[in-house]
Amino acid sequence: MTSPVISGSVVWSGDNPGIYLQNDSGEWQSLAVYFRVVTSKHGSGSGIVVLGAPRTASGWPASQNLCISTNEPLLRWLVSDFVARFGAFRGMAGLQSMTYLAATTAST
Repeated sequence: MTSPVISGSVVWSGDNPGIYLQNDSGEWQSLAVYFRVVTSKHGSGSGIVVLGAPRTASGWPASQNLCISTNEPLLRWLVSDFVARFGAFRGMAGLQSMTYLAATTAST
């Protein structure tokens, strides 16, 4: 009988809801994704990535492209290794240019 346990290591675990807004033409107008990570190689933490101007290569305050987090190394890793591969975020200039800001607390 095959074991029901799958071997391997956990990359990260937690919550990851998002909200993506489109205009009437179907273009992405605003993209946001929230992370509450309980375990990862970068520790735990919470943060939100907001691209208020996804196609604009600038960060806060010039545009509403920002990441607010309680663990910046964790969110930088999530952005580079995961968010950048999400279909709606892929190739968006705002993702590469967004500003990272520190959050002192986060709750859901």
